[in-house]
Amino acid sequence: MAEKNLFSKEWESLIYNECEKRGYFGVNGNLKLQDSKNIESKNVDSKNSKKRAKI
Repeated sequence: MAEKNLFSKEWESLIYNECEKRGYFGVNGNLKLQDSKNIESKNVDSKNSKKRAKI
């Protein structure tokens, strides 16, 4: 059982670090999932506008 707990703790820290790198956390440490969705949609919009500009 100890191995399973250790494994999940490793994954938990990996996921936390990755979220932190991508800027998903707010000032108080809560997840900002809505903000990250907005960032993704902005990226899609900018790609589409570049395609339109090339035409």
